[in-house]
Amino acid sequence: MSESEHVEIRERSIERHDDPERCDRCLEEYSEDLVLHGVDADGLEEFEAFYRAVRGTIPDLTVAIDRAIAEGDEVAVRYS
Repeated sequence: MSESEHVEIRERSIERHDDPERCDRCLEEYSEDLVLHGVDADGLEEFEAFYRAVRGTIPDLTVAIDRAIAEGDEVAVRYS
């Protein structure tokens, strides 16, 4: 998979996150070895639980990608 394809996965995830009809699908393209800095979650399963808790607390939360860069299969995203 190319670097731009990795960035596109992240962009699709944010689009789904911001859509109440599709937010439950926002993590479906992530791999099991997901590493997300700033979140106390070890892997995808724990991150899914964290995400459900956040969505339950702030159901109208939206996210905007400010910048995304990729190197190989790693993607860094600055968002607000």
